[in-house]
Amino acid sequence: MIQEMNRRWTVENNADELKNYFHKDMVAITPTDSKRIEGGENCVVGWKNFTENGLHHEIYLSDPRKTAPEKMKTVLRQPVK
Repeated sequence: MIQEMNRRWTVENNADELKNYFHKDMVAITPTDSKRIEGGENCVVGWKNFTENGLHHEIYLSDPRKTAPEKMKTVLRQPVK
């Protein structure tokens, strides 16, 4: 399930699909927001904000030309203040 979520977010750039994985009552703190986010729908919005506004580097540990999408390994590196 984690790999599916990562694929939706990083490969497909489809944060809307994350709502299928988030619990409706979940709580999260995203890297771009310092406040608490409550509810699955609000968490999707938080992830969208992160992908659109967050400074980050995607480091591919697998070669996308030789590796199936479900077996890809990626590190997401983000600056810390």
